[in-house]
Amino acid sequence: MRTIFIFVYILLFVSCQNSDKSRIARMIDEWDGKEIIYPDDLVFTTMGEDTAKWFLKDSRYTIVTYADSIGCMGCKLKLPAWKDFISYLDSVSDHAVKVIFILHPRDEKEMAHLIKYNNFLYPVCLDTNDSFNKINKIPSNLAFQTFLLDNKNKVIAIGNPIHNPNVRTLYLNLILSAGICESRNLIQTKISLPETIDMGAFDWSEEKEATLIIRNIGAVSLAVENIVTSCGCTSVEYSRKPVSVKDSLVIKVKYKAESPGYFNKDIAIYCNVPSSPVHVKLSGKAQ
Repeated sequence: MRTIFIFVYILLFVSCQNSDKSRIARMIDEWDGKEIIYPDDLVFTTMGEDTAKWFLKDSRYTIVTYADSIGCMGCKLKLPAWKDFISYLDSVSDHAVKVIFILHPRDEKEMAHLIKYNNFLYPVCLDTNDSFNKINKIPSNLAFQTFLLDNKNKVIAIGNPIHNPNVRTLYLNLILSAGICESRNLIQTKISLPETIDMGAFDWSEEKEATLIIRNIGAVSLAVENIVTSCGCTSVEYSRKPVSVKDSLVIKVKYKAESPGYFNKDIAIYCNVPSSPVHVKLSGKAQ
């Protein structure tokens, strides 16, 4: 029953061909209830220094996410978003959820720099031998390299809650065993905001900031459930408080280029409006 529920949930929110849907169905059926195994050689550190040997102790729920060396590690991990999500999990679950990061980076020094740059204070395992992947045979699709586990380390849900807000809501529903209000179930309002943000030209080695203002022009409060960026190079800061009628929400948008060049990124805003998620394009030239 749980497998069917998760599968239906993914089909509702993932656009794919029938062949892809069948493949996803088979994969979820394979992973439902599967036990995640932690190799003995895993070592967790905080900011690349302090060893955290205690980190694999039992907990009511565990979210374990794996990332390999393929592609942009910063884009895949989105550490600032994980920090916000973990903080929220702690507040609503009374610290009942442990989040485990097992990474197989191409360059350990570069990975350590990324962790320190984002001031990521949670324990991370740099699995140089890729032991975790070898023993568990993690799917190659990034969307299915994160798992929600029960207290016996068995998979009860699969999907990345940072890349997919609907998976985020699913995880919260399962963890809290109660309905978490989704934006489409809230009373709808109306908003006014720009469709694009042009950051212009700037030094690629420096972080660039811009401001996005959302005006609530509807009849009820605006509730922003989540804001998702298309790349780990882009981050946002904003107040989580509801926005009253005729008031505005100020969102600070930050972009840190990894190399010179033009960029065109997407910011998806999940909130209680009929067109949610609302998309804003972020562009500019890092030179």
